[in-house]
Order: sequence, then structure tokens, then C-alpha cells
Amino acid sequence: MKAWATAWGRGDAAGVAACYAPDAVLMHPAKPAVVSRAAIEQFLAGGVGKLHVTFEPAAVVGSGSPRFEFGRFADRDPVSGHEVATGTYSVAWVREGEQWLIRFHGWNSAAL
Repeated sequence: MKAWATAWGRGDAAGVAACYAPDAVLMHPAKPAVVSRAAIEQFLAGGVGKLHVTFEPAAVVGSGSPRFEFGRFADRDPVSGHEVATGTYSVAWVREGEQWLIRFHGWNSAAL
């Protein structure tokens, strides 16, 4: 999730989307599922760079493809550094060629 967070911080929606498999599914806690890399890029474009996002993985499970990662995340205001939301996330990674890409990504959060 490092590449995801780095691209997000740069405000680079295409860079965030590049972390996803072409047929990925993003599960936002309060919206319908977003299906496909292109749709995910469009969906996230309005928010990239507006918050500083950090991930703290608790575990990565599996030795082949797919692998499953879960942990905690925090959203911070980039100016003040104050935490504005925290929660948990889960990701299913798949190996495509030489890359590990996100196939499924979901999270829940609680605003502070």
C-alpha cells in the first residue's frame, strides 16, 4: 500500500489506479462497489491529495497469489496533521506478471 499512499499524496489518481488490477473491485463503506481500474480512477480522482493517508498492515496472509492484507489506516489533514478518520482496511493482492496488484479493496472508517 506504500505505492498507493505515495500516489495519493501526490494527487495522482492515475498512479493510485495503477495499483489496481484491470478488473479490480473497490468497496467503499457507504457507496456501491466500483468495478474496474478505469472506474476506480474516476471515483478516486475527486479525493486524491486532499488527505494524508497512512496504512499500518497487521498481516499479509498467503504465500502465493492471491495474498490477503489487512490492517488499520488513518486519514490526516495535510495542513494541520490532525487525524480526521481512522479505520480498518482489507486488500486482496494478485500477481500479474512481475507486479502485485490490488484485486479487491475495502475499508470501514469512523470520523473522529
